[in-house]
Amino acid sequence: MDHIFLFGGNGFLGKNLQEKLKDKGIQHDVIDIACKPSYDLLDKLSCISVKNEILVSTSKSVCIVLMAANLGSKQFEKTPIELYTKNQLIDMNCIDIIKNVSMHRDVHIVYYSSSEVYGEDASLNENSRMFKI
Repeated sequence: MDHIFLFGGNGFLGKNLQEKLKDKGIQHDVIDIACKPSYDLLDKLSCISVKNEILVSTSKSVCIVLMAANLGSKQFEKTPIELYTKNQLIDMNCIDIIKNVSMHRDVHIVYYSSSEVYGEDASLNENSRMFKI
């Protein structure tokens, strides 16, 4: 595996995964609206930039970890259709990136999400640390 890209890697899952990858010395980049450069996975032009960055950064194979989403339960209570629609669009744009990259590289995909677990009283947030059970 040449490289790992964490789509939406600044949330709870992504921050903890970044820490583990760094501890193991595994090369990775975060594709997130909160990063520099900022990538908005709702925007088609931004998605083209993501695809180009992946192709420039890798030569053989890439792992794309999909965690990108608009967060959660507070917004879901107010505007569930809007939240669902935006998250579906993010997923579809990510799938387009993967399809385009896979024409030139071997692509491994991991998908997981915690986008709906944050609530008003939630003790779990982006800055929480994972622990071993």
